[in-house]
Amino acid sequence: MMAAIQARKVKLQPFEVALKKFQYKEALNQALLNKQNSEVVLALLEELIERGALEVALAKRSESDYNQVVDFIKWKLPDIRYQSLLVEVARVLLDMYSGPLVFNSGDSLSDLASLI
Repeated sequence: MMAAIQARKVKLQPFEVALKKFQYKEALNQALLNKQNSEVVLALLEELIERGALEVALAKRSESDYNQVVDFIKWKLPDIRYQSLLVEVARVLLDMYSGPLVFNSGDSLSDLASLI
């Protein structure tokens, strides 16, 4: 009877564990790995904006990590429900990565800029 009364321990997803530890970049990377559930990524992006941590999550990305975020934005941007959120994320990305780059993302930047 006691076991039935005890609350079940909820198993957190990897992105939730990283978010609880304030590891915003890792949380976004983990959420982007789960391509089947784009709602998770969108909710996480909203949460990062609320926490003022979007810039932290998007900073110091490798070219492949950067392209993963850009590809997600390009994939979901046509959906009107998410446009304002994704335009904000794209704006931050363009601000952060439009200067001198360590990697050659000119094509991704111009594609992203043309979408917004």
